[in-house]
Amino acid sequence: MNELPVILYVDDEPSNLAMFEAAFFEFYDIYTAQTISEANAILDEHPIQVILSDQRMPEMTGSRFLALSLGDCPDAVRMIVTGFSDIEDAIAAVNEGKIHRYIKKPWDNNDLRAAIDEALKFYSVKKERDDLLQTLEVKVEQRTQELSQANDKLAQQNQQLENLNKEKNEILEIVSHDLKNPLSAITGFTELLLFVGEKIFTAEAFEYIGQIRSAVSRMMELVLQILDSHLLEEGRININPIHFSFDGIANAFVDEYQSRAEAKNITIHYQNSSKNLIFADEQKLYQVIDNLVSNAVKYSPHGKNVWMLVEDTDTSTLSKSFHPNSVVLAVRDEGPGLAPDEMEKLFRRFSRLSPQPTGGENSTGLGLYIAKKLIEAMKGRIWCESTLGEGCTFFVELQISPAPEVKELP
Repeated sequence: MNELPVILYVDDEPSNLAMFEAAFFEFYDIYTAQTISEANAILDEHPIQVILSDQRMPEMTGSRFLALSLGDCPDAVRMIVTGFSDIEDAIAAVNEGKIHRYIKKPWDNNDLRAAIDEALKFYSVKKERDDLLQTLEVKVEQRTQELSQANDKLAQQNQQLENLNKEKNEILEIVSHDLKNPLSAITGFTELLLFVGEKIFTAEAFEYIGQIRSAVSRMMELVLQILDSHLLEEGRININPIHFSFDGIANAFVDEYQSRAEAKNITIHYQNSSKNLIFADEQKLYQVIDNLVSNAVKYSPHGKNVWMLVEDTDTSTLSKSFHPNSVVLAVRDEGPGLAPDEMEKLFRRFSRLSPQPTGGENSTGLGLYIAKKLIEAMKGRIWCESTLGEGCTFFVELQISPAPEVKELP
C-alpha cells in the first residue's frame, strides 16, 4: 500500500485543526499542532512534506515560524492559512517564510486540496531534482577522483618515458662518440690503402677495400646524424647566422654531386634569380641542402633531372605557400613522388617511406628530421609538395638578410 503524503497543519484554533483533519484524513497523513513548540517537536520526528500554518499565532507569526523551520525542514513546501486580507502582510509573510502559497480563511475544501496536491507535486519535483543533483555531485566527485588518479598515473608514466628517453639518448651519444673515432681511423686507413692499393693489391682486393670505405662512410653518416639528432633534442645546436648568397654553397653542391648524378645519368640544373642575401648559418644550411640534393639523386630513376632553383618569394611562382620578403630554395626531382598519407611522416625521425633508392644507396631515416629542426632553428621553413608519380619538390624558405644600417657622417 502506498504511503500517504505527510502534512503538518499549525493553528491555535482547535476547531480549525479538527475541521482540517476531518476534511483530508483520507488523502494525507496529517499531523496537527496548536503551538509552535508542538510543531517543532513534530518536525523533529517526522519527514513533513507540506507545512500549513496560521499567520496569527500567539508565540510568533506563522511566517516567522515557517522561516525558522527552514533550518530543520528545508525541503518541505510552506503555505500560510489566515483570515486577514491585508496585502502587505501577505507579501511580508511570503517573503519572510519563503511561502509557496497564500490561503485565505475560510477555505474551500476542494480549492485547498488542489493547492496541497499542487504543493506536493512541487515537493516531489524539487526532491527529485535535489536527489539527481546529489547523485550527479557524487558521480562528478568519483569521476574527478578517477581522473586525478589517472592523471597521476599518466604523469608517472610520462616521467618514466622521459627518463628512458634520456637514458636512450645518453647511450646513443656515448656509443656514437665511441664509434666516431674508430670509424674515422678506418676511413683514413682505407683511403690510404686505396691510394697505394693498385700497386700492392689485386683488383679483387682493391674492390673489397672500396666496399669497406663505402660501408664505413655509411656508418659514419649514421653516427653523425644520431649525434646531431641528440644535440637537437637537447637544444645544444648552436646557430651562427651570417649574411651570404645561396650561390656559393649551391655551386659547390652542383660540382660535388655531378659525378654521383652522372653514375645514374642524372642531370643537375641550378638557377638563381634572387637578388638578395640570406641571413642563416651557412654550415647548417649546407648540411640541409646536402640532404635534399642527396635524396633527389638517391630516389630519382636513371636518366632523369634534378633542379635547384633559388628565387625571391615576392616574385616566385614555384608555390602558393610562400611568406613575403624571403628567399626560397626549391629542390625538385622526377622521382616516384609521395602519397598524401606518407607526406605526414616525412619529417619524423626514423620514418620509412615506400620510395626506395634507385641505385642501392643507403637511408638512415634521420636526414629530413634533422633538416627540419635546423631550418626552424634558423627561423625558416621547410616543406614538401608532391604528387604521387610526379616527383617531389622540397622548399627551404629563409629570411632576407636585413639591410645594413647607414650612419650619417658628422
